[in-house]
Amino acid sequence: NLVNKQSIGRATARLLKPNQYVAIGAGTTTTLVARELARLDHKPMHITTNALNIAMEMALCPNLLVTCTGGDVRSDHYTLTGPVAERALRAHYYDVAVIGVSGITEKEGLTVNSQLDSIALQIMIEQSRRLIAVTDSSKIGRVNFVHLAPLEKVDVLVLDCSAPPAFCKAVLDMEVKIVIADSDY
Repeated sequence: NLVNKQSIGRATARLLKPNQYVAIGAGTTTTLVARELARLDHKPMHITTNALNIAMEMALCPNLLVTCTGGDVRSDHYTLTGPVAERALRAHYYDVAVIGVSGITEKEGLTVNSQLDSIALQIMIEQSRRLIAVTDSSKIGRVNFVHLAPLEKVDVLVLDCSAPPAFCKAVLDMEVKIVIADSDY
């Protein structure tokens, strides 16, 4: 739901600090994080992304230095994939990675639909000091084709207010911080 994803975008943008190096993975929710960063445009930041649409969201913001990975263009989510994208991501270290997922469970962790996209996302996770995962509650309990990371790898999970309390408790028990968008969880 768009309203939930917009609130997740706002909450996530508030978590990012000035002068951080941030990797943002492709996706609908991460696009809304980028849109909020562009709207705010008061925090200087260096953003690296493998998504053309995310780069375009922030392209005209003087405080955001945006780097695209390069690579093969995939039309489904405007992603850049392949060896060029992978080399570009591996050449840098990030303070934080912001990753959207297609599915998230306690047991299977973070999952996505595309093997090609998953490689870039996995590199972002490996090269980052912290991981912020963003997802609306419709993805909770869903397992998709490709495993990205165990849930314990996440530092902060940003959810909407419809997230099931039992899931939130299980995540907190794993010592993962939860931010419920538009609330003070």
